[in-house]
Amino acid sequence: MILAAVRTLSSLIGRTLIFARDSQAGRYTQVGGLCAVANNILVIGLNLAGGPLPLTLTIGFVGVTALAYVLHSLYTFRVALSTAAMVRFYLANVGGFCLAAAVMAMLCRGMGLGAPIALPITTVVMFLWNFVSARYAVLRRVRAPA
Repeated sequence: MILAAVRTLSSLIGRTLIFARDSQAGRYTQVGGLCAVANNILVIGLNLAGGPLPLTLTIGFVGVTALAYVLHSLYTFRVALSTAAMVRFYLANVGGFCLAAAVMAMLCRGMGLGAPIALPITTVVMFLWNFVSARYAVLRRVRAPA
């Protein structure tokens, strides 16, 4: 009985790791998680070192968005880097920041939800937004004029 449970768990873990490596969504989740941790370390560290929050947030956004663009291009979507895609990626991330603020305001002020409920909902919305916008920004090809 225990051996069967261990085999089942081992198989499930193996399939999960293959999904994470072999699918865009799995690779996106890996890069997104890494970038979320990097952003938190950078922003909190700079803030604890005395940096003002608006400056530390800006540094975190610029630095981690650059890291995210490179990792998503090369690892998640497996395409070459390009200036046009990088600009689209940054614009999509600025849009995402605004969307997150709007969703939080709607949930907290508009619907009266507390942050412990609103933030997880916003996180799910942002995960979906960021995946779609990153995919568009990195994979979109500019058409040549006719």
